[in-house]
Amino acid sequence: MTFNRVLAPAIFALMGHSIFAQSALAQDQPNPGDVYIKNIDAKGSGCNNPGSYSVNLSADRQAFTVSFSEFVAAIGQGLSPLEARKNCSLTMTLNIPAGFQYSIGTFNYRGYMDLDANIQADHTTSYFFQGTGETGKFVASARGPLSNDFVYTDKVGLTSVYIPDVWSPCNADRALTINPAISLRKLGGAASDAEGLITNDTVDGEINQVFGLKYRRCGQTQPNPGPGPGPILPPPPPPPSTALKPGAVYNLVSKHSGLCLDAVNHGAENGTKFQQWVCTGEEHQKFLLVAQPEGAYALQGVPSGRLVTVENWRQDNSAPIILLDNQNGANQKLRLEPSTNGSYVARFTHSQKCLDVSGPSTENGAIVHQWDCLNAANQQWEFREVAASQPPASDEVYTLSSRRSGKCLDVSGHSLDNGARLQQWACTGEAHQKFRLKKHNDGTATLVGVQSGKAVSVASTSYDNGAAVIQWDFNGSPDQFVRVVPSANGSSTVRFAHSGKCLDVSETSYLDGAIVHQWDCLGADNQDWYLNKQ
Repeated sequence: MTFNRVLAPAIFALMGHSIFAQSALAQDQPNPGDVYIKNIDAKGSGCNNPGSYSVNLSADRQAFTVSFSEFVAAIGQGLSPLEARKNCSLTMTLNIPAGFQYSIGTFNYRGYMDLDANIQADHTTSYFFQGTGETGKFVASARGPLSNDFVYTDKVGLTSVYIPDVWSPCNADRALTINPAISLRKLGGAASDAEGLITNDTVDGEINQVFGLKYRRCGQTQPNPGPGPGPILPPPPPPPSTALKPGAVYNLVSKHSGLCLDAVNHGAENGTKFQQWVCTGEEHQKFLLVAQPEGAYALQGVPSGRLVTVENWRQDNSAPIILLDNQNGANQKLRLEPSTNGSYVARFTHSQKCLDVSGPSTENGAIVHQWDCLNAANQQWEFREVAASQPPASDEVYTLSSRRSGKCLDVSGHSLDNGARLQQWACTGEAHQKFRLKKHNDGTATLVGVQSGKAVSVASTSYDNGAAVIQWDFNGSPDQFVRVVPSANGSSTVRFAHSGKCLDVSETSYLDGAIVHQWDCLGADNQDWYLNKQ
């Protein structure tokens, strides 16, 4: 495939409509003239340049259309990796009568994708209400080869399995942030010259997202369906200020961009750097708050157990922030100082500099480093409490089934020999498909075959993509240590500690006998495994 489409101007239109009709008005719904959009702001890599987007409001300010001319993602030879991911964060403030709340009602996505084999396109929208810890997310994916139009639909609180029924705060004028993103990536087995493109629809030239709004009076548990009196309740008191809780797990969300502190490439290894990225709810964006002496704190990455650290104790501006084993260093300790609108600045105790989004940028992928504390918005972080997935128990026996194929990790030929390769096969419940998870003190683990007593290993301790995964007598070799990192829909990736690569079903295959090897971690479903306790 060669690109015969220009990357710009392509149009991405985001349109919203009031759901109020004159015939449906009653005392339990706000007067439609009192509900209107105050303003809409846009920022991000898909709408970063002057003139790259335009906002149109209807005369009654109850409907809106935002059109973009640069919201296009492409992947292929000669293209910068930055072209493969684009987002545009929209901040919309609504005027809402006292005592009512609003929530997103529906999503509709229309567009066109042109993908070579084993190119995956992801279409993600996340949103949150300013000042709350509640978020929602819609995700839709497609994998090449394909070249066709697409339509995705999701409804909040009706048929959605993606987005919870999240409502705005009562009695507060707060913004709703909507962050649509499009991205492309190569999966295992993709040709080196494989290409992909997501751009405007070939018929109408637009990718459309339609947001409807629904309302309920504060104190109700359901939205108002139509005419008829609803309960008229006094507004609840404003929530108290949220204090940080040692031992709780948080997302750190930049007040400047609305994006989350994020371990680059889902990394869990020592030296992994940090960036900001659209909040996805995944484990590599979650941090355990650990109390330290003299009122300081440490931020411990949930999947890795490692601490947010200033590299090499550096004290200069722009020093990188990395993951590192706990060394009880002052470069791993922070003072969290209250700032504006419930946010905090995070000041490293060794340098007295602050956790800072470089630029200051609003784009996905902007590096997070340390900088002189200025109490600027790109140094203000909202701590949103979240739940962390429970890790698999130590020394328990599991089968590992592929999220893509549903087939089980299997020792070929039921072999007991050193060097026997691992493959996927229909799950039978036999001993050669069962593995004991033996955890170590450093956060790693070893998978030991129940039938053979041998450890899951990488042949020749290789660092290469495609290196064979085999069984071998346990000898403490670094390729026999893995990290089990939570991933999508309750699955986990299995990452070899020596190489940082993932346990991967070759060629994204569904077939019995497909070889299992190691490959760069891509977040693909052929690298996700369900650990099923036996």
